Amino acid sequence: MIAQFLDALDLREVTLVGNDSGGAYSQIVAAAHPARIARLVLNSCETPECTWPPTPGGFGLLKATAAHPASYRTLYQLLRISRTWRWRNTYGWLAKYPIDAHVMNSFVRPVLTDPAIRHDGRKAIGSVSARHSRAAADHLAAHFTKPLLLAWAADDHVFPLTHAQRFATRLNAPLETIPDSYTYTAEDQPHRTAAILRDWMHSTVDKGRP
Repeated sequence: MIAQFLDALDLREVTLVGNDSGGAYSQIVAAAHPARIARLVLNSCETPECTWPPTPGGFGLLKATAAHPASYRTLYQLLRISRTWRWRNTYGWLAKYPIDAHVMNSFVRPVLTDPAIRHDGRKAIGSVSARHSRAAADHLAAHFTKPLLLAWAADDHVFPLTHAQRFATRLNAPLETIPDSYTYTAEDQPHRTAAILRDWMHSTVDKGRP
């Protein structure tokens, strides 16, 4: 779907940033459909040492419930109650600090109210497997020659920083650490995350990248 999106809009020289399990999808896109991608940023996401869905926090339950529309819909009904947003198996281990209610509703409301969103969500989470993300990581390590950055939350519970350090070495890529943050660095530390991306992208331009 990501590759089709880039094709549909005829986007070229794309800087693809993948956060949380979006990082696993981004690795797969970069490995299988690299033509439109100029740079890749892996931002607190799956590494070859991680399961997918990740084990911490019980996120594997998402894949189990995706087997049937009714169970998937039922699971998400808890998110109608705002106090559940800070549970560690919802968003509590993804964001170190509470996310603004307006933003959180933009995350959870579509899956609660739109059957088409739930359909796509079930397809996405129901098909994940660590064998896919690990195969993509192997391909990137062997063949991906474009600029690649790892930007990681220092306090990540779900995707440990030690995993990122070993993955960065394997990819021969720089690793930038974002302090005082869990996985959702753009929520916990938006200015620091933006600064890291800006400075790194400028450095690749200086080296001749568009």
